[in-house]
Amino acid sequence: MPYLETNQEHFAEAASAFVRETTADGTVVLSGPCPRCGHAMEYLITKSVVKGWRARKATTPAAAPLVEEICCTCEQEHPGRPVEYLGCGAFWDLPLGS
Repeated sequence: MPYLETNQEHFAEAASAFVRETTADGTVVLSGPCPRCGHAMEYLITKSVVKGWRARKATTPAAAPLVEEICCTCEQEHPGRPVEYLGCGAFWDLPLGS
């Protein structure tokens, strides 16, 4: 399957079945098959950002919806994919709840 940056409604529905694990530092690890290419993938969601060798907590406005843009991170070959990228190009918004 060639690399193609695309978002389709059914991607988010299919990815809602991903396994969600939370690490000791609060990082959420989502894992499952990409809804476009079907290859195994993992996606990390963290509340920390690194800036100049120091980690700090990201601030989120209280009213902001908890939605994360997810993209395929599989390591399989997809013709036409830029060298520095992972995945097949699929992306979608995943509601994370409140």
